[in-house]
Amino acid sequence: GALKAAFGKLPEDITFYVNGSSEPLTTKFLLLCNTQHVGGGVSLVPHAKLDDGKINLVYMASFSRAKLGNLFFKLMRQTHLQDPEVQEVMVTSAKVIFSESQPLNIDGDQYQVQDLEIRVHKQHLQLRHPKRTT
Repeated sequence: GALKAAFGKLPEDITFYVNGSSEPLTTKFLLLCNTQHVGGGVSLVPHAKLDDGKINLVYMASFSRAKLGNLFFKLMRQTHLQDPEVQEVMVTSAKVIFSESQPLNIDGDQYQVQDLEIRVHKQHLQLRHPKRTT
C-alpha cells in the first residue's frame, strides 16, 4: 500500500477525532494498531499491548510523496516513531472519516468504509460501520 500510494494518486485527506474530542485532526497516512507486529513480523508499534484497553493511532502531521517514501524505509528499519513528522496517540475511542469510500484491512478481512468508529475496552475492541467486501 505505501509504495502504491507513493507512486500513484495521493490519497484524500483523512479526518479523525480521538478520545471524544471535537477538535479534528487531518492526515493522509493513518495507522491503527493494538498489537506490536503486522504480517511478516514487522513491528509497527513496538510498545503496543493487545489487552491494555487502548489502541495506538499513528499518523503523519504533514504528507508528501517524498515523506511517504522515506516513511516506508523507516517502517522497515523500525525507526518511524523517531521521525518528528510521525505522531502517536494512545486512544480509547476514535472516529475516522474518509473523503470517499476506502478499502480497509482489519485483521486480514477486507471492508469498504467511508467512516469508522472505534471503541477500545480492556481486552475488547469494538468497530462500527464497516461493510465487508468479498
